[in-house]
Amino acid sequence: MTGPTFAIFYTVLGIPIARIAETRNRPYIIGDPLGALAGMRWAGRSPTPTAGARPSWSPGAR
Repeated sequence: MTGPTFAIFYTVLGIPIARIAETRNRPYIIGDPLGALAGMRWAGRSPTPTAGARPSWSPGAR
């Protein structure tokens, strides 16, 4: 994100988060989005590695 996109994103989310920061515990303000991101990454993970990919430590790897 660069330029105008970043400016709009920062403005739209920055002001409400700053208002919340005045009343809530700041570690939760940081931890909640990180937890949500971890959950989204976990939910979107692939059950197997990329098709055809083999980890370098596997017995058949060269």
